[in-house]
Amino acid sequence: MLTHFEIEKSNKLKIIQANNNELFLIKSDNEQKQLQIEDLKLKLKEKIEILNKITIDRDELELCLTKTREDCEEVKSKLKTTTEELFGLKRDCSNQLRVASPDHSGTKIEAANSEYLSRDLDLLKNQSESLLNENQHLREENNFLSAKISELQEDMEVY
Repeated sequence: MLTHFEIEKSNKLKIIQANNNELFLIKSDNEQKQLQIEDLKLKLKEKIEILNKITIDRDELELCLTKTREDCEEVKSKLKTTTEELFGLKRDCSNQLRVASPDHSGTKIEAANSEYLSRDLDLLKNQSESLLNENQHLREENNFLSAKISELQEDMEVY
């Protein structure tokens, strides 16, 4: 038979062994959690890098959009000026034709002047059409850049 001291010693050894087992499990669990933390840190770092790239892309697109808007305003201004010049030349041409006397209407000088004014009008019309086309192109680019910025902002909200 075991003495009281031996029983108590045996019980304490069992408690120590149980504590060692529990300590081992806790240590193992902590190591597992530490690995998970490291994995989450890496994932977070990747997400931050993606977010930074999206922010840089958005900023670049906003800069392009601003430049496109400025270009669009410049084209509008040129278009307005060209249109005003065109109407001025048309008015001048009409006035010159009205002032011309009937007995000189067939002269070579008037024909040359009329042809010169007609060419100027055609040139201004072509410039006006070119500016309209450029304006349309800039509007399309503006719309594309606006859509791209919206897309990047949505991506940023996801992250």
